[in-house]
Amino acid sequence: VTIVHGHYENIKMTTPDDLWFGEAILMKRGK
Repeated sequence: VTIVHGHYENIKMTTPDDLWFGEAILMKRGK
């Protein structure tokens, strides 16, 4: 998963687990 400055659009979907992990990080950052 690639996350740039916590922007959802910059998360590259690879596997469901990676996507979930990326979303979890965004939640911690307050979106």
